[in-house]
Formats: sequence, C-alpha cells, structure tokens
Amino acid sequence: MLLKDCTQIYTLGPQGTFSDEAAQKVLKTGVRVTYTGTFAEALAKVTEDLGSAAVVPVENSVAGTVAQVQDSLVSNDLIILGERIFFAGQCRTGSD
Repeated sequence: MLLKDCTQIYTLGPQGTFSDEAAQKVLKTGVRVTYTGTFAEALAKVTEDLGSAAVVPVENSVAGTVAQVQDSLVSNDLIILGERIFFAGQCRTGSD
C-alpha cells in the first residue's frame, strides 16, 4: 500500500498533540484520523486495517530514538512509507 491510498490514519491522541499535528500535515481528503493511547497501539492497528497507515515519531528532540516505535515496527513487520521532518516548538516558562 502507498500512503496516498490509505483511508485511515492512526496516531497518538488526543487531538492537538505533536503526533496529531504531524498527521494533519499528511492528511488527504476523505482520510480519517483515529487517536490511540500509545504509539505501539497505533502501529498494531495498521496490521489489523490494511487500508490504514500510522503517523508516529521515529525520533524526537527530547528522548532521541523512540524505542516503542522502533520495537513495534520490527515486531509487527511494518515498513516506513514516508518521512517528514516536523519542527515542534516548545517553550519553557517559570517563575521566581
């Protein structure tokens, strides 16, 4: 399957997470986004729904490699259909 052919995208929820923002950037007309509780769950759903894809981070600026995603890609025998560089702005605030 190609990403352009998918009818369902699974990603980590809730709406408004960085994963959701990334999914919205690849979303095509007529494709639904379904939120999951973990990255592993999003990837497992892809094995059950052959017309679907998952948008998950392979690495991030805080933790580096996202081990849960790496492990799930291998254990579910999945392939990567595409890559997007996503800049997630963060701001630290504090008070004295």
